[in-house]
Amino acid sequence: MQRRLILLLIFAITLSACAGGEKAQQELASQGIDYNETKFIESARDGNAEAVKLFLDAGMNTEVKTREGQTPLMVAALGNKADVVKLL
Repeated sequence: MQRRLILLLIFAITLSACAGGEKAQQELASQGIDYNETKFIESARDGNAEAVKLFLDAGMNTEVKTREGQTPLMVAALGNKADVVKLL
């Protein structure tokens, strides 16, 4: 019985996390921002903290890289985008 309860709780948490990710993706779409790695990196480079937060909420991998091997954190730091650096 206790094992079933634990499994149910894990399922509920997973389901709620997925719903939040979908909502964040929808918000990005409403702003005309595609949910992909390139747009995530561009948002970090541009200092768009709101978009970066939505990408994170949607579950984007923070370790994606540019062709040059830079992560979103690296491009934000190089561009002196402190708000984005703090998020990442």
